[in-house]
Amino acid sequence: RTKAFEAILGLPPRTGGTIEIGGQAVDIRSPRDAMRHGLAYLSEDRKGKGLHLDLGLRENLTMMTLERDARPWVDLKAGRAALDQAIVDFGIRLRDPDCVARSLSGGNQQKLALAKYLHSGPRVIVLDEPTRGVDVGAKRDIYALVHRLAGEGRAVIVISSELIELIGLSHRVAVLHGGRLQAVLGPDQLSEENIISHATDTQHTRH
Repeated sequence: RTKAFEAILGLPPRTGGTIEIGGQAVDIRSPRDAMRHGLAYLSEDRKGKGLHLDLGLRENLTMMTLERDARPWVDLKAGRAALDQAIVDFGIRLRDPDCVARSLSGGNQQKLALAKYLHSGPRVIVLDEPTRGVDVGAKRDIYALVHRLAGEGRAVIVISSELIELIGLSHRVAVLHGGRLQAVLGPDQLSEENIISHATDTQHTRH
């Protein structure tokens, strides 16, 4: 699942297939291309790929929009205002807004990573294992955020190993097995048994 979406982002370079967003074909060969087309991907490895842990919260939040916002200098005041708003919007709990990302709890690091990738205003958001390693309170906040984004008209794709999470969040679930798309299950087909049967290819075995 992760490799499929990394390929869509141009990591590694795609060798075949087509990508459409909103019914329009797009050419994505790098994460920068993806961002320009309104596609954001939050890696399951938030510490290794999602955040720069030894940088401050403002630097992390605004890093992906430097090309847009630095004209030609970085506006520190605007960056701080964006951070203050993100702290409220994403429920980031912290003692000192001038701290480095490493000092936050796992759940608050995840919220900061979400704020960072949403700061560019993407139309399509891919969240890879968004609640892995976070506490119950942070998990609840992330679920509420997913519903809010969908309510705003954005497309949210959640990659998750937790079937209950998928069933509770999703309008439909795409199941991969052996690197291939096995099924796309609609609301009336979403059950743990049905998802597992497609994920383990037992549906094919039965037939």
